[in-house]
Amino acid sequence: MAPMAVQQQAQPAPAEQPKKEFKQSTANLPKEAINRTFRGDKEGKIKLEVLPDFVMKNDEESLLLKREWVKEHLVIAFRYWGALGFGEGVAGHITVKDPILRDVSNEKTAREEEEGWKKSTVARKCVNSMAAEKGGDGGAFWTLARLRWRPELGARESDVPRRPWRFDEVEWRWEPHYWMNPFQKHFKLMKKSDLVLVTPEGYVHPTLGAQKPINAAGFYIHSSIHKARPEVEAIGHCHSTFGKAWSAFGRPVDITNQDSCIFYENQAVYKSFGGVVLAAEEGANIAAALGPKNRCAILQNHGLLTIGSTVDEVAYTFSLLEKQCQIQLAIEAAEANGIKKVIIDDDDAAFTASTIQNPGALYFSFQGEAEVIQTREPELYE
Repeated sequence: MAPMAVQQQAQPAPAEQPKKEFKQSTANLPKEAINRTFRGDKEGKIKLEVLPDFVMKNDEESLLLKREWVKEHLVIAFRYWGALGFGEGVAGHITVKDPILRDVSNEKTAREEEEGWKKSTVARKCVNSMAAEKGGDGGAFWTLARLRWRPELGARESDVPRRPWRFDEVEWRWEPHYWMNPFQKHFKLMKKSDLVLVTPEGYVHPTLGAQKPINAAGFYIHSSIHKARPEVEAIGHCHSTFGKAWSAFGRPVDITNQDSCIFYENQAVYKSFGGVVLAAEEGANIAAALGPKNRCAILQNHGLLTIGSTVDEVAYTFSLLEKQCQIQLAIEAAEANGIKKVIIDDDDAAFTASTIQNPGALYFSFQGEAEVIQTREPELYE
């Protein structure tokens, strides 16, 4: 009898183990966000230069240099916007605080206490309020005060306290002055000599800066935000094409790509349109909608607005938000035709935002554009 063939039963394939999804973490990365973005030599001698040294100093020479530097970068920001086609008649304005005629108080505000401004790198680099030290000479406070009291640097009689040596016995606050574009001047043609210095009351400064009219809406919007957010150095707003288009939906932009993570939990929507802003109340409403932390806003049926620690950050972030509005409109059109969009999940968006939302990183990201303009358009310094 022939032997029977033994049929072996096939063994089931082992079940595939689900792959553990890898998530990046900031735990082992440099604490300073800007230092995560580049690599130098092994010894650490090659470093990334971000802000000029004098920007972080408060001696007289540094403050005077900073005033000129702030004005130059404001002009560069306007020319960048002009190159992108953001000009729309007389609409659009950027303001930046004057480093000397700025907001100063002898009392630390509750906001500064809450945010631990003394420990904040951003606050150290972009100081918005200098508190005098009781029992001492006031340090940086007195340097700033001495400059504020000099008429050739813009001091008005109302700025000079009668008894400055008793600064620690009373509460007082100087409100900031802003540099701003004049009415009707095209962004592409802006020069340093065109810039207007605006007083806290919203008028053209009588002795410093160009003696030209300014956009009233710009003052009402910007002054309200500066008052609500004293840590803010610069504010930008204009009526860009895709910003206006997307603003009609009254929705924030989606986080759909790496660059858009700049807006992750960092954007507000002002769901109202009260017409041309010609009253302080409407400016206050916009400031309230922006909230205590957001640095970008979509103004429904109006346009976009960005704020920041430098005018460079403001100009660059605005351009990114405008591009994201354009991208969003394209995505919405594709989705309407049945193509599903994918939103970046919260963990990945938060991780990316922790680096690219850094004011220093945003300032640095704009410097390539700034260099192009400085090289090709030297007349901006006139």
